[in-house]
Amino acid sequence: MRLIDADKVEKDIRNYADKKCCNGEIELANGILKTLTVIKEQPTAYDVDKVIEQIGKKMFSAELHDNGWDGQTINELLCMGDVYEIVKAGGVDE
Repeated sequence: MRLIDADKVEKDIRNYADKKCCNGEIELANGILKTLTVIKEQPTAYDVDKVIEQIGKKMFSAELHDNGWDGQTINELLCMGDVYEIVKAGGVDE
């Protein structure tokens, strides 16, 4: 699976359709824009917000104590905050 920036793809496709429209290729531009609608209706492959939410729930759940995890282990788990931020950023340097 390859994750892409959907907003950038949409912008690039719209720009391409605009160029075709300006060149008098109206039917082609309309077809491109209809295709864009199909693309936008596709489900999200990876929802960063949901991943972060699930990690947060696991990190801070009472379940940790119930399973016999001691304070040391929980502290190590809380150090996963760096991992949390990396996942949230999606591996993209800003």
